[in-house]
Amino acid sequence: MLTDKNPWVDEAPSIDAFPTVKDQAVPNVALPPRQPIQPAFTRSGIPVPEHMLPVVEPWEANRIWIVGAHGGAGESTLAALDPTWEAANHAFPAESQVIVCCRTDAAGLERGRLALQQVMAGYAGAARVVALALVSDSPARLTSSLKQRRRLVASLAPTVVDFPYQRQLRTTPVTTGDVRPGLFEEQVSTLHHLLDLPISTQGVRQ
Repeated sequence: MLTDKNPWVDEAPSIDAFPTVKDQAVPNVALPPRQPIQPAFTRSGIPVPEHMLPVVEPWEANRIWIVGAHGGAGESTLAALDPTWEAANHAFPAESQVIVCCRTDAAGLERGRLALQQVMAGYAGAARVVALALVSDSPARLTSSLKQRRRLVASLAPTVVDFPYQRQLRTTPVTTGDVRPGLFEEQVSTLHHLLDLPISTQGVRQ
């Protein structure tokens, strides 16, 4: 007798035997927040620094911007030395001439290195570094370890200008228009000379 049932295959269970989605407990798993992906290296092969200063639109025209690589770098003090200089509030004004400044302690030199690396990697809004201003935080000489750090940071800058320790600034900060004879006159003169040099199409001072 012919039949549609295959004797070699077990009878398929009823669909009602399978639990539905409603019958199964679905665990509530919280996914971690999605993190932005940053390239480890730029096209030029320069590592992207782990800490970067923000890039902003310049809010004043015809200014030389003093970019403090960290808090307490001497940004406002240096900006007050010339009426055409402006403190950038620890940011890179895009497509502007900037002087990066940092203290000469270990933490300050490291932040200076990261700021210059940010420029070299192309993450500073095409800002053009005129010089690195190293502001001494102590009358004592640099230790051998700090000298080594200083050489590393200096190798990333087109020019380095050292601002020696000034005890008077601890009690009487410099404000705009406050001219004090002998205060950083040599350093300001050096920066003025650098600012007068022509800039090539690549933004490098010739």
